[in-house]
Amino acid sequence: MKFIKNNWVAVAVFVIANIFTFRQMYFKGLIPFPADLLVSFFFPWNSGGWSGFNPWTTHKEYLAADAIRQLYPWRSLAFDLIKNFQWPLWNPYSFSGNVLLANLQTAFFFPGNILFLFLPQIWAWVGNVVFVMTLFGFFTYLFLKSLKVSNLAAIFGGLVATSLPYLMGWQEILVNAQSVLFLPLILLCLNKRWLVPSSLLLAASIFGGHIQTTTYVYIVAFLYMSYLRWPFIKTILVFILSLLIASVQLLPTAEIYLASARETAANIDLLARTTFPWPAFLTLFASDFFGNTATLNLRTFNYADARAFIGVPALLFLGFSVFRLSRFGQAKFFVFLAVFGIIFSTWPGALIFNFLHIPVLSSVVPARLLLVATFAGAILSAHGFDIWLKEKFPKKILLIIGLIYVALWLAVLIIKTPEALVSRNNLILPTVVFFTASFLVLLPKKLIYVSVAGIFLVSIFEYGYYFNKHHPFALQKFVFPSHPVLTWLQKNAGVDRFYGFGTAYLDNNFSVQYRIFSAEGYDPLYIKRYGQLVASANENKFIATPPRSDAQFTNEDSFHRSRLFDILGIKYILDKNDLYKEDWEPENYKFPPQKYKLVWQSGKFKIYERLTALPRVFLASGYEVNNSEEQIITRLFDANFDPAKYVILESDPHFAVDFNAVGSAEIVSYSPNKVVVKTQSDGNKILFLSDTYFPGWKATIDGQSVEIFRANFALRAVPILAGSHEIIFTYDPLSFKLGLLISGVSIGGIVLFAILRLWRKKK
Repeated sequence: MKFIKNNWVAVAVFVIANIFTFRQMYFKGLIPFPADLLVSFFFPWNSGGWSGFNPWTTHKEYLAADAIRQLYPWRSLAFDLIKNFQWPLWNPYSFSGNVLLANLQTAFFFPGNILFLFLPQIWAWVGNVVFVMTLFGFFTYLFLKSLKVSNLAAIFGGLVATSLPYLMGWQEILVNAQSVLFLPLILLCLNKRWLVPSSLLLAASIFGGHIQTTTYVYIVAFLYMSYLRWPFIKTILVFILSLLIASVQLLPTAEIYLASARETAANIDLLARTTFPWPAFLTLFASDFFGNTATLNLRTFNYADARAFIGVPALLFLGFSVFRLSRFGQAKFFVFLAVFGIIFSTWPGALIFNFLHIPVLSSVVPARLLLVATFAGAILSAHGFDIWLKEKFPKKILLIIGLIYVALWLAVLIIKTPEALVSRNNLILPTVVFFTASFLVLLPKKLIYVSVAGIFLVSIFEYGYYFNKHHPFALQKFVFPSHPVLTWLQKNAGVDRFYGFGTAYLDNNFSVQYRIFSAEGYDPLYIKRYGQLVASANENKFIATPPRSDAQFTNEDSFHRSRLFDILGIKYILDKNDLYKEDWEPENYKFPPQKYKLVWQSGKFKIYERLTALPRVFLASGYEVNNSEEQIITRLFDANFDPAKYVILESDPHFAVDFNAVGSAEIVSYSPNKVVVKTQSDGNKILFLSDTYFPGWKATIDGQSVEIFRANFALRAVPILAGSHEIIFTYDPLSFKLGLLISGVSIGGIVLFAILRLWRKKK
């Protein structure tokens, strides 16, 4: 209660800001989630013909698309599993199987996920979206107070922090904001020399789910500790302890990271394309000077990553702060932090990460490092606000910034291009705000509280306006609604996989949300070996470097693709009549009856069964051994190779098989972390399971441990003796168990240390 009493003004201001920003939710019942994009842009809802799912539903293109294409389905699956008392370790619904918890962006251990245990999943997600940046602003306020900044100035700095462009731009996908959420509290703890709380909060940043943002948090923490002259041993101890606490996440993530396609030769091109463009610093004066994704006129590579806008009032006070740096105790550090962020987010400084092959930083968007510069700007603007509360605002600062606005206006009026027209229209609001803020800061000191209230309201308006312009809000009924196509697959496909043909393509990872099985996927951490297999089928040759985030089949039919479809057990093909397809072909040619059977149709929607698809599990009569990746691919797609009878293993099991023996295999239980198969044969066979091979999968035959062999380049096989057997595949990764042990011991040690310390104080 004392805390609330001492900070009630800040709480009230942040509550008002939150209500204004999310007013569409509070007053219209719309949720900050791209569900309108889902039903208007993606199959099957975008095809029309079903009540409630109008394909022309208003949407904002691909803004926050990763929330529906990756992050929400993963978290939904994770918490369904934990509610069933299973660790969310494996995702069988995409990539023919891939890690789940080890994928950092699942963010399973993030503290805010406690909402998923008590609320409907969509409201648990929305709850985090609605409050994470408000909390970030409030934490910034607390940090500023610890720097002896006045209460009102600290509130202003917190408001500016809630609108940092990188975080605001990605807010609806959550992980970016989650990973930076505790940065102000980390700095507060470091400033007070609190070792253990600093480590706990750094670990919480890891649990947030975005490794790039977390890396920036660690960099800022290290730089701040260096500035504060922390002893070297204590500095190292803070970071080591944080990593130990987060081991339950870090060790599994490191395992998949090393086995993934994340680090590829294309990274230098990615870095070059996504450095923060120098002209984009004009967005410091007008957020949408180069357009906005929502209005389809954006001229930079990305709206969220290519803006420097922290608000026009913040810009004024930032100028005042720079004008009076000597009045701020930690000014040098935050100026340095701003310069650091600018240098290494822009060309050519950003390229150093690739040159030095720095993990994580060599494979991410360098423009995002501007986050540390804009955060430093928020802190410095609070300092300027603090000085303004006591002194007159220098008119020459207003004059300088005003002249820049004049220059921008002259440029957009003289240049007669559509792009200049966009910039001109988007200059109007910032210019009005500039004159309004200038008027407020020049009011007499006896009206200071009127001025402060006005500045707060203008800042709240700016953030709320750009958030609502950029981010989609939608009706809750559009959050992954049911559809006859999906319902049929859920009821009839079992563990067999499907593929969407042409415009009937079901986007990657939607299968996860509906718990149906796909061989495709979209994930920054997926198994490289599986990506090579899919890419090789697409290109009709061995591909050593697959796409860094996608395993996706081309729409062009080929022998290679059909062969892999058979091996992976892709049994069902989704299709729909499309009169506007340029390459439309007669149905009896596109799906010849000797290979396809129509098993369901409703209106334009059709589902075919592939008659050549192999069972998801079967007994092979023979095997070949080959440890050359290229030779395995060549042989696997050889027309003379029969995948129904043979498998290719990379190591020799030294096991004699009976080619002429008769047998059968059946999946009797299939769950994400466990697959139970029963076999019967009158001779030795090789049991083949068309799930992705990955360390951590273990197998037992009638309770006895056996080795799983990598088969057909990226899948699984186990030798089976004659007779009847029960084979159980279990995902039980050492990386997770070891990480859980280390995290548990670390947290237990901290608790024990705290108890002993309290006991000593009592004595």
